[in-house]
Amino acid sequence: MVEIDIVNSNPEGPRLGRREFFVTSIVGAGLYAAAVSPIAAQTVIHT
Repeated sequence: MVEIDIVNSNPEGPRLGRREFFVTSIVGAGLYAAAVSPIAAQTVIHT
């Protein structure tokens, strides 16, 4: 959701391509970790 807000706030994104990629990477990594952590925990329990 943060990524969408950033993109919508900066229509001229290409000028800040590196910043957007950097922020998107951090946000994406955070969301990925938040989503995978419980899944990984369940997998460990089942396995």
